[in-house]
Amino acid sequence: MLTHRDRFMKIVRKPPETKEARNLAARFAVVDYTTDESEQVKAYDLSQDYFRFMFVDQMEPTTNHSE
Repeated sequence: MLTHRDRFMKIVRKPPETKEARNLAARFAVVDYTTDESEQVKAYDLSQDYFRFMFVDQMEPTTNHSE
């Protein structure tokens, strides 16, 4: 699974020049943020949320619960 994830991320980080591809790439972007406690800028990889089921026990790879 990690190999497939990594290959997918390599493709999505350099999307083709279409609106749909840019929208998909935005879901997997690395965004900068700060916290109330610190003004230091940190980076967060949004793809971690999409692949969390791979690393958390008993988490299903679906959105059925939220829907």
